[in-house]
Amino acid sequence: MTNDDHYLEQAQERIEHALNRYLPSHQQEPKELHRAMRYAALNNSGHICAALTYAVGETLGADPELLDRCACAVEMMQAASLIHDDLPALDNGNIHRRQPACHVAFGEASAILAGDALLGLALELLTDENEHVSAKQQLMMTKVLAHTMGSFGMTGGEALDLKLLSNKPQVEDLQYIYHLKISLLLGASLKLAALASRCDDADVLAHLQQFADCIGLAFQIQDDILDINSVMDVSHATYPSIAGLVSAKAMVEETYQKALYHLKATSYNFANLQDVAQCMVQRTH
Repeated sequence: MTNDDHYLEQAQERIEHALNRYLPSHQQEPKELHRAMRYAALNNSGHICAALTYAVGETLGADPELLDRCACAVEMMQAASLIHDDLPALDNGNIHRRQPACHVAFGEASAILAGDALLGLALELLTDENEHVSAKQQLMMTKVLAHTMGSFGMTGGEALDLKLLSNKPQVEDLQYIYHLKISLLLGASLKLAALASRCDDADVLAHLQQFADCIGLAFQIQDDILDINSVMDVSHATYPSIAGLVSAKAMVEETYQKALYHLKATSYNFANLQDVAQCMVQRTH
């Protein structure tokens, strides 16, 4: 991380508290399932999605409790996706973020069920009655989350990613998969925050989506670059393996600058969102 990650650290602490509040207790039956759910959600990839949700929602004036629910929902959805992606039938990943994958720690059956339960809880959090959001806005929130996890979102991206194992991909193929698996997820984090804030400014929403598209691509390519110096699955195509390391680094910088442009093009001061974006592309591990 950089010296500018203070906001990200604050957001990470906040989402940990919120997840602890909304996740079922590991002492409540079914205990093994609840332990697996908590394990996956509380050890989830630095909580970047929640940080983006908080950064937008706080700037646009969202109710804090409703914002916590939105942040938890998108984190639970991502955690469920990661549980399933790591399974032997898909990516067969035994280690996730330097810890045993959920199916390694709890067994495949518990892991699958934990992913399913997290998706259900994510939707439940968005549909509970709340005085700070209308039924129409809740419907829109639910639709955003459902679309992001569907065949035209992360699940579709994973299906296409598996298909690449038997094909020679082009850069455009990889960029589309990154869009489905990463950028749409980040975009959902921002959209939920905007809906919670009752923001209906089409120009602001469009720039936030463009920001998500750009920073998502930059983030994933940076992840590919970092993987070069770590133990990685060489069967999976990466941006550097297709375009070369120099081109990969140039693309990170290009898309990062485009992301910042879209933030500055709005009428709001998204300084905290910019801090998170900087942490996403300048991290070293």
